[in-house]
Amino acid sequence: MKKKAESSVQTLVGIVTPFAWDERGQVCEVSLSATDDQEYVIENGSRFLDFLQKPIRATGLVRLGKKMHRMITIKNVQVLETSALFEHVHPEYSRAIAGHESEPVDRDRTAKNP
Repeated sequence: MKKKAESSVQTLVGIVTPFAWDERGQVCEVSLSATDDQEYVIENGSRFLDFLQKPIRATGLVRLGKKMHRMITIKNVQVLETSALFEHVHPEYSRAIAGHESEPVDRDRTAKNP
């Protein structure tokens, strides 16, 4: 008996990237390279071809598809500023891009005393 794939509504942040190309070399499917280091094939991706290489915040139904691909059907999307994307990945870097001073971080001390 096949186990039904689990799905959940999630909000993900990442960059829209090409996933598949047609015979003419044109992008025909896109995915979301998310800040959680996972790639999600956008099932309703034809609506998001104009978002290629743009950072977005997407909310939608996420499930594990065939061949273990993670998939998302996006219901709501927001195009982000590049600095907002970095804020999700590394807040200190985001502040540096925005021109804000931040205290240096002693990575050795941080690793020993979390």
